[in-house]
Parts: sequence; C-alpha cells; structure tokens
Amino acid sequence: MRKLIKYGALFLLAGILLYINPKDIYHHYKSEERLTVLMDDSSVLKAIRVSPVNEVTSLGNGMYLVTTESNKLIVDVDHKPAKTIYTIFQHKTSIAQFSP
Repeated sequence: MRKLIKYGALFLLAGILLYINPKDIYHHYKSEERLTVLMDDSSVLKAIRVSPVNEVTSLGNGMYLVTTESNKLIVDVDHKPAKTIYTIFQHKTSIAQFSP
C-alpha cells in the first residue's frame, strides 16, 4: 500500500512538473526584474515620456502592466535566443460610443 502511495505521489509530481515549465517560471521572474530596471532608466523614461515606475504586474504570456505616476503602459516581452525585445504600448486616446 505504501508503494502505491509513493508511486502515485511521484506520478502526480512528475505530471505537475511537466505541466508547469520551469523555464517559463524563470523567465517570468527575471522579466519582472529586468523590466523594472529598464523602466527606471532615465533615457527610456524620457523616450516614452512617462514618470518613474510605481508597480509592475504580470498579465500572463509575457505581457506586463507597468503603472507609473502619470499613466499605465502595457509591455510585451519577447525572449529570443540572443536578445529580448520589449514592445511598449501606451494609452493615447479613448473612444466612447453614445447610444441615442
């Protein structure tokens, strides 16, 4: 009976480890750290015309919500073998539809 429980727990653990990719978890935590450092750089702040970063929140799939004092940005982080590409989206305008 104990062998069955041990093998069952081992099988369950192996299934969880196959479902959760450790490489993705590593990139997730490193991306938040790198994104915070990148957004705190004065030349980047000047280029996208925002104030210093208050908070970085993961939205999943390499997308992050960066909250600053003046506005919110969405940053897409794309990891390539030799480089990381950061695509920054900034809210410019909103459209409202009025119903008659």
